[in-house]
Amino acid sequence: MAGKELPDALSSLDAELSACSGWLPNVDSLDFINDPVKSRPYQCKTLDELIWPNVGLHALKSTPKNHIFLEHESQLCDILHILESMDATEAREDMED
Repeated sequence: MAGKELPDALSSLDAELSACSGWLPNVDSLDFINDPVKSRPYQCKTLDELIWPNVGLHALKSTPKNHIFLEHESQLCDILHILESMDATEAREDMED
Protein backbone atom coordinates (compact mmCIF):
# COMPACT_ATOMS: atom_id res chain seq x y z
CA MET A 1 0.00 0.00 0.00
CA ALA A 2 2.92 2.38 0.65
CA GLY A 3 3.79 2.30 -3.07
CA LYS A 4 0.31 3.60 -3.96
CA GLU A 5 0.35 6.32 -1.29
CA LEU A 6 3.52 7.93 -2.59
CA PRO A 7 2.24 8.59 -6.13
CA ASP A 8 -1.07 9.90 -4.71
CA ALA A 9 0.82 12.18 -2.31
CA LEU A 10 3.10 13.43 -5.08
CA SER A 11 0.10 14.02 -7.32
CA SER A 12 -1.57 16.09 -4.59
CA LEU A 13 1.61 18.06 -3.96
CA ASP A 14 2.02 18.64 -7.70
CA ALA A 15 -1.52 20.06 -7.87
CA GLU A 16 -0.78 22.32 -4.90
CA LEU A 17 2.46 23.52 -6.53
CA SER A 18 0.58 24.31 -9.73
CA ALA A 19 -2.00 26.29 -7.78
CA CYS A 20 0.74 28.28 -6.00
CA SER A 21 2.54 29.18 -9.19
CA GLY A 22 -0.52 29.75 -11.35
CA TRP A 23 -1.37 33.24 -10.18
CA LEU A 24 0.26 36.13 -8.38
CA PRO A 25 -1.18 39.63 -8.18
CA ASN A 26 0.34 42.55 -10.01
CA VAL A 27 1.85 44.59 -7.18
CA ASP A 28 3.81 47.78 -7.84
CA SER A 29 6.19 47.23 -4.94
CA LEU A 30 6.74 45.09 -1.89
CA ASP A 31 7.42 46.19 1.70
CA PHE A 32 10.77 44.85 2.87
CA ILE A 33 11.99 44.80 6.46
CA ASN A 34 15.34 46.13 5.24
CA ASP A 35 15.73 48.54 2.32
CA PRO A 36 16.79 46.24 -0.56
CA VAL A 37 18.60 49.10 -2.32
CA LYS A 38 20.82 49.71 0.70
CA SER A 39 21.25 46.02 1.53
CA ARG A 40 23.80 43.82 -0.12
CA PRO A 41 22.66 42.11 -3.36
CA TYR A 42 20.17 39.27 -3.07
CA GLN A 43 21.73 35.83 -2.94
CA CYS A 44 19.75 32.68 -3.59
CA LYS A 45 19.14 30.60 -0.49
CA THR A 46 20.91 27.31 0.05
CA LEU A 47 18.83 24.14 0.15
CA ASP A 48 18.97 24.18 3.97
CA GLU A 49 17.70 27.78 4.04
CA LEU A 50 14.84 27.19 1.59
CA ILE A 51 12.71 25.42 4.18
CA TRP A 52 12.32 28.60 6.29
CA PRO A 53 9.89 31.16 4.85
CA ASN A 54 10.49 34.89 4.91
CA VAL A 55 13.83 35.00 6.69
CA GLY A 56 17.06 36.75 5.94
CA LEU A 57 18.18 40.17 4.81
CA HIS A 58 15.49 40.47 2.14
CA ALA A 59 12.51 39.34 4.24
CA LEU A 60 9.15 41.02 3.68
CA LYS A 61 7.11 42.92 6.25
CA SER A 62 3.81 41.37 7.26
CA THR A 63 1.64 43.91 5.43
CA PRO A 64 -1.57 43.41 3.44
CA LYS A 65 0.09 43.89 0.05
CA ASN A 66 2.78 41.30 0.92
CA HIS A 67 0.24 38.79 2.24
CA ILE A 68 -0.24 36.76 -0.96
CA PHE A 69 3.52 36.45 -1.52
CA LEU A 70 4.12 35.42 2.08
CA GLU A 71 1.27 32.92 1.88
CA HIS A 72 2.68 31.37 -1.30
CA GLU A 73 6.17 31.18 0.17
CA SER A 74 4.81 29.50 3.30
CA GLN A 75 2.89 26.95 1.22
CA LEU A 76 5.99 26.16 -0.83
CA CYS A 77 8.03 25.66 2.35
CA ASP A 78 5.33 23.36 3.72
CA ILE A 79 5.44 21.31 0.52
CA LEU A 80 9.24 21.10 0.75
CA HIS A 81 8.96 19.85 4.37
CA ILE A 82 6.52 17.15 3.24
CA LEU A 83 8.74 16.11 0.34
CA GLU A 84 11.78 15.85 2.59
CA SER A 85 9.88 13.55 4.94
CA MET A 86 9.20 11.08 2.09
CA ASP A 87 11.48 8.31 0.92
CA ALA A 88 13.92 9.44 -1.76
CA THR A 89 12.68 8.67 -5.26
CA GLU A 90 13.39 10.22 -8.62
CA ALA A 91 9.87 11.68 -8.74
CA ARG A 92 10.27 13.29 -5.30
CA GLU A 93 13.67 14.74 -6.22
CA ASP A 94 12.28 16.10 -9.50
CA MET A 95 9.49 17.83 -7.60
CA GLU A 96 11.93 19.27 -5.08
CA ASP A 97 13.97 20.74 -7.92
